[in-house]
Amino acid sequence: MYKIGDFSRLGQVSVRMLRHYDQLDLLKPENVDYSTGYRSYSIKQLPSLNRILFLKDLGFTLQQVKEMLANNVNIEEMKALLREKQQALEEELNQAKHRFDAVSLRLEQIENEGKEPLYEVMLKESPPLILASVRKTVPHTSQMAHYCQSMHQELYSLLKEHHIQHEGPEITLYHDKEYQEENMDVEMGICLNKNFIFEGTLPVNLSVRNLPKEKKVASLIYKGPYEGTFSGVLALLNWVTLNDWNISGALREIQLSGPTHNDRGEVQTEPVTELQIPLFE
Repeated sequence: MYKIGDFSRLGQVSVRMLRHYDQLDLLKPENVDYSTGYRSYSIKQLPSLNRILFLKDLGFTLQQVKEMLANNVNIEEMKALLREKQQALEEELNQAKHRFDAVSLRLEQIENEGKEPLYEVMLKESPPLILASVRKTVPHTSQMAHYCQSMHQELYSLLKEHHIQHEGPEITLYHDKEYQEENMDVEMGICLNKNFIFEGTLPVNLSVRNLPKEKKVASLIYKGPYEGTFSGVLALLNWVTLNDWNISGALREIQLSGPTHNDRGEVQTEPVTELQIPLFE
């Protein structure tokens, strides 16, 4: 038997935490001397202590750990719990990355205040296009990269399945009428030949439609990683506002340097993107 201090050194956990585990009925001492209050632990309890610490380090609460131990969770149930925890941690990482990018962007804006504009905005005409696309609601901006990859994979798979040839470029349209971080209405597509005619029946998740000619769009070229694209969007929106134009359609991202993802699903490191906003006076 080990006194509580000796067991704490053996298990690399504080005496305070061992007492806390005792109070929670998570790990009771093997023996308690009620005349002195001294607690004693057995070496056989060390695996239980290690399992508690392992699960706690994974982010499970002590109440969750207690329930798992009480229910004698088997290996398959443990794997399911760990996959669930893995997904939750991945979501936390995505949200942290989104916040990091937002802070970095704001810092860049502050540092560039009063300097020459980073982007040149021009007015131009946008020709009519035939677009094959998939359209979904993205739950949160932090999930945009995941949805971008999965939607493009779905799009190219559908085009291949139905023997539809594409010419490019890829175009992403953001249909929300104002900026929002949740439940974004996003359409990802690719241009087809202007003489394209499809005589079969398309699946419900694939759209082929005409994008009409736009007589005026505000346009700028953004060069750099996709994470920084919003700086270009912000510059474009500021220009539209300062020049008293009204927005008449969805913001467009046109990938000028080729597909967003390569065959291995990796994103381009230095893409060239044209950002467009349709306008009317």
